[in-house]
Amino acid sequence: MVEVFLKEFAMIEGDSKVKTKMGEMHSLEYVTIRRDMTLSGKMMEAPVYLASEALLHELSRAKGKVRFWLSAEKPKEVEVEFAASLFEDLDAYVAETRMVLSELFEDK
Repeated sequence: MVEVFLKEFAMIEGDSKVKTKMGEMHSLEYVTIRRDMTLSGKMMEAPVYLASEALLHELSRAKGKVRFWLSAEKPKEVEVEFAASLFEDLDAYVAETRMVLSELFEDK
């Protein structure tokens, strides 16, 4: 999960885009919005997107900045940039996710 705090409220819903410094533009399919409370008691809304394993690996290998363009009601698009180092230890995350999902599929 990547947390982004904006100075002004932006209703972020809909498909978005992501691009690494040297990579190509990828579309992220919007799934839903998750609402929760922060530890400081503030309301948090987080959009949830589908991302392929290949895209996650591209993000983890990126040098420098990763740029997201998030679909928002007002303004129409919010651009967010952050350091690619936030995606470190991705292999452990992918392995854990595969294990959890494989157990879900075995039940069906």
